[in-house]
Amino acid sequence: MNDDIVKQWILKAERDLKIAKPEIKTGNPATDMVCFHMQQCAEKYLKAYLIFNGVEIRKTHNLTLILEQCMRIDVEFQFLQKKQADKLTDYAIDTRYPDTANSRNFSF
Repeated sequence: MNDDIVKQWILKAERDLKIAKPEIKTGNPATDMVCFHMQQCAEKYLKAYLIFNGVEIRKTHNLTLILEQCMRIDVEFQFLQKKQADKLTDYAIDTRYPDTANSRNFSF
C-alpha cells in the first residue's frame, strides 16, 4: 500500500466535497452538479479505502460494486448500502451531459 496514493485519492474526494457543499446552500443550487460531485466524492473515498487495504480498484463508477468490495473487508459498509448510497451511481455520468434522448441532432 502506498500512503501517498491513498492521500491523493482522499484529496480529490475532499475537493469534490468542497465544490458541492457551498453550492447546495445557494438559493438556486445546481443540484445535478452537486449530485455529480457527491457521487465522485463517495467513489473516491471508497476507492481510497480499498487501496489502503491493498485491493486493486476497478475502473467503474458503480458504487454498488465498489461497496461490495469494501464490505468484503469490513461489514460495517453495509450501513452505506442500507442508506442506499449506491443510488448516487446514476449521477456519475448522466448529469455531465444534456439529455440527448430528447434533443435534436445539431451540427456545428
